[in-house]
Amino acid sequence: MRGFFVTIAGLFLTACLAAPAALAADAPRIAPPAPWVNAVAIPKADRARGSAPVQILITARQDYFGRESLDNFVETAMLIQTAEGLANANIAIPWQPDHSELVIHHLKIIRGDEAIDVLANQTFTVLRREPNLEIAMLDGVMTAALQPEGLRVGDILNLAWTIKYSNPLFQNHASQIIPNITDVEINELRLRQVWPDDREMRWQASPVLPKPKTRKTRHGNELVFSLKNIEPQTPPLGAPPRYSLAATLETTEFKSWSEISTLFEPIFADASRLEPDSPLKAEAQKIAAQTSNKKRRAELALKLVQDQIRYVFVGIESGGYVPVKPDKTWSRRFGDCKAKTVLLIALLNELGIDAEPALVSTVFGDDLVNRLPVIGLFDHVIVRTDIDGKEYWLDGTRFGDVSFDYMQVSAFPWALPLRTAGAELTKINRTPPQEPNYIIEIDINASRGLDKLAPTTAKLTFRGDTAILLSTQLNSLPKEQRSDHIKAMWQVIGVKDIDDPPEMSYDEATGDLSFSMRGTFKVSSSTTPGGTLYRIPHAAFGWDSNSFTDNNEKRKAPWLLPFPAFEKVTTTITLPNKGDGYRLDEDHINFSYGGFELSRSIAITGDQLKMGRTTKITRSEISADDAKELKSRLSEIDTATATFTLHGDPLQEISAASPETNSPTRDNAKLEYADDYIERGVTLLDQEQFDTAYADFDKAVETEPGSSWGYANRGVASFHLKNYGSARGDFEKALSINEENYVALRGMGMILGNEEDFEGALNFFSRSIASRTDNDFARKNRAVAYASMGRYDDALVDIESVLSANSGDHLLLSLKAQVLLASKKPEDALAAVSKAISLAPDVKKYREQRTQISGVIDQHKRSLTELNQKIIETPDDADLYEYRCWYRMTRNFELDEALADCNRAVDLDPKNSAAHNSRGFVHLRARRFSEAMADFDIALAILPTLPAPLYGRGVARLQRGDKSGQTDIDAALALDPEIAMEFADYGVTVK
Repeated sequence: MRGFFVTIAGLFLTACLAAPAALAADAPRIAPPAPWVNAVAIPKADRARGSAPVQILITARQDYFGRESLDNFVETAMLIQTAEGLANANIAIPWQPDHSELVIHHLKIIRGDEAIDVLANQTFTVLRREPNLEIAMLDGVMTAALQPEGLRVGDILNLAWTIKYSNPLFQNHASQIIPNITDVEINELRLRQVWPDDREMRWQASPVLPKPKTRKTRHGNELVFSLKNIEPQTPPLGAPPRYSLAATLETTEFKSWSEISTLFEPIFADASRLEPDSPLKAEAQKIAAQTSNKKRRAELALKLVQDQIRYVFVGIESGGYVPVKPDKTWSRRFGDCKAKTVLLIALLNELGIDAEPALVSTVFGDDLVNRLPVIGLFDHVIVRTDIDGKEYWLDGTRFGDVSFDYMQVSAFPWALPLRTAGAELTKINRTPPQEPNYIIEIDINASRGLDKLAPTTAKLTFRGDTAILLSTQLNSLPKEQRSDHIKAMWQVIGVKDIDDPPEMSYDEATGDLSFSMRGTFKVSSSTTPGGTLYRIPHAAFGWDSNSFTDNNEKRKAPWLLPFPAFEKVTTTITLPNKGDGYRLDEDHINFSYGGFELSRSIAITGDQLKMGRTTKITRSEISADDAKELKSRLSEIDTATATFTLHGDPLQEISAASPETNSPTRDNAKLEYADDYIERGVTLLDQEQFDTAYADFDKAVETEPGSSWGYANRGVASFHLKNYGSARGDFEKALSINEENYVALRGMGMILGNEEDFEGALNFFSRSIASRTDNDFARKNRAVAYASMGRYDDALVDIESVLSANSGDHLLLSLKAQVLLASKKPEDALAAVSKAISLAPDVKKYREQRTQISGVIDQHKRSLTELNQKIIETPDDADLYEYRCWYRMTRNFELDEALADCNRAVDLDPKNSAAHNSRGFVHLRARRFSEAMADFDIALAILPTLPAPLYGRGVARLQRGDKSGQTDIDAALALDPEIAMEFADYGVTVK
């Protein structure tokens, strides 16, 4: 319930800007509601929601925009329906005494016709926890906590309180935003806002909210929303962060953004002035002595602020919106965005460079311009300056910005400069990067033969934020461990036998982080009737068109893109025999649409094959309509490989002439019918010669346009080539001709399974089996679909059906072991994987699977009973609570108890990184992604090189549609290449 109360209270606590200085009271006051508050009637429970632990019957929020204060009244009534629900009755109301006053009106237990006054015998305990201290935030939040005594299942807990804010800093201007109005399941929600007749308030509500009622009352103007049967809103897949705040209500007295700009200007202008004897004047003189170039001076000033002042948010006293003066910040050597901003402005002004502060929003992005002028929309402040006619946006809270030429593009589309005459929202020109921020250069010397491991040199370069983050993490590791992590990065891209140690360098002038190495590489190849086909390493763009898959056909929300991204890959191969006989099989690619610019060129000159590929993202987001079109266009090239062929290979000619070692004995001259091409194509599929098989099926369709089997098999070849869009089209065409084509039916199952639409995949696999009962392929994949849906018993039925006819299928035995382990049958799982190992002793992953299962069995031996006893014996041991939380979390059971254990561990030891990491994982399982990211942030703040919280934060970000989560994933894999497998063992994968 703690999170629930915070949400309903509507505190828009921000990352760097907070509420203004206000009323001061460090303990709640008990008093009746103010006269303007309307009484709240508690509705009856909804039987349809009777199985949940608790049922929130009503939440009523009433706001009064008075001249002296802004009052937020909240009343809620919650029905306790199960014993588990009693745990949710731990009341905790946060408020900031420096900014507000908390008034408790009543706390009652309603039992039938009886109303028990809890406050008659109990009082609130006031806690000052500074819950965000680990992530460098001092917000001054206090919590009024109480555990109601005597509460029973079937009781209704009824609580009402008011938080009173005063705003002298804002000259009594009133503005407020209430985000996330519909993020909790509530039977009835009422929102009421009241303001005196002499206030000219404007309001704006999200379209998802119903039309409000407005009227005049004795207390002034009244605005009322009433909502019933609220279900939490899930943000659209892959949408920008602002869509997680879709249901909002904005109310403001400001007529324009310019009024806010004028209001804040003197606050920052006063704070930016240096004292006559300020030590910062000497720092400015040191910079001036180094260079007369204004741009270079500004770069050095920014570096000083970023490097010498650590980030700590200070929201206590007047710190919410009033910056700490530069001299005090310099003395402290810490500060938040406001303090860093005025310090940087002071330095720039001292160096003869004009600069001004600008408010920005980390949440609302491009949508800020569509909002009413509300102070609470802004949660960060940066610096704007103009040097030699060019505009720069500088952020003192970042680090590693060594050069304006290589500085990361501003993440904020809009800014509000603070000026005496006022300013409107200013569009920040977010130009795409002109230089790649990720570069791979590989040089493979295959002159002695492409069938051998070839000497290889390579260089990997990161720029921008990724370089800064990765450099920081790697430099914090011991030398040997750092070397292992760098080697792991190279192994991921296929380089083997890496020389020790691989080289790492950081360019202070550009911010480039580079890795160089020497090793070996073997070019992948396959045989075809026309010669040996070789795949050029790293020629695929890697952009899967399914990234823009959403089951919501009416989707209107845009998709978030990983802007700014600019990748450049160069592969050079020195060919044998001076390049004689080698020919390219690919055309150049130049693709531009929807913010994607993809290009690839390949050429053979003498004995040198050179492939160059670039991927550039030029927008931060793309509309839903453009995404549909982009998906269609990308489907042909998103994972397209590039190949070259050695024609006239004598070994291939001998193989093709031998019917014992290759299939079709017919030559092209004798292929007349579609069935002839299909027969040969199927044989080529079995030999994994997918390109050539595709050509045969293509010819079959050309010969007989009504050939259902031609389309179905061409779809299979496309699927193997990862051209999923083409595959789907062929399967659908085959089924339009013959709806019982079992190959096309199971092909559609594979397509939907690949898209994680397991329900749809299940339907097609079942239809394929009905069409042809001896269809083990469909049964195996239906088992995978069942298992992915958690229907383990059904999966085992299909697995056993296939194994009854082929008990030697070791891959299926491994799947059986995985399903049995998920079914909490580790001993049976161990038997299944042991049999798989006996059939295929050289398969490494089976042995790894057995090790994992054995570990699970060993862990179960340390039963919860033993662990509980240890906690009884040492009740203040944070590690024991963390372990029990981890034990429950990794097995995905008793998650509420796991959360309680982690909470206890954190209370006992706030610096316990493992406890924050485990609690973040619990939130991740429960799909509470914001809470998960907060815990992972704290774990990383304590120990920055932990791969698990870094990977977990990346998963949480991706689930929220923030594709910057991939940066976390990549960094975690660089630290521990096995981390993805570890998370997968716990049932968490990147989607």
